[in-house]
Amino acid sequence: MREILRVWGEAIGRLPPFIWLPRPVALAQAALVAPRLRLLGQPAFISPGVVRSSFVSFRYRSDKAVDQLEVVFMPAEQAWEETLREEAARAQSGRV
Repeated sequence: MREILRVWGEAIGRLPPFIWLPRPVALAQAALVAPRLRLLGQPAFISPGVVRSSFVSFRYRSDKAVDQLEVVFMPAEQAWEETLREEAARAQSGRV
């Protein structure tokens, strides 16, 4: 997760988070913040579910696709940079 946020920050010219909360602290914070956000009519972008999903491992292997389908993948960092730059350009031009 930290590596993805670093790439995202570099792609859009922002600093990535530099303080990381341990899982129990993040869950406690989410449990307190989510109901308050909902009371204020805001989406609960920090909720226990969001915190739990941020600690999930999304590691996978592409060996089978490469071997059997002869797929060639672009590096993840390059894919994220291109995607985020395009999204930032769309947001600035109003083409969201």
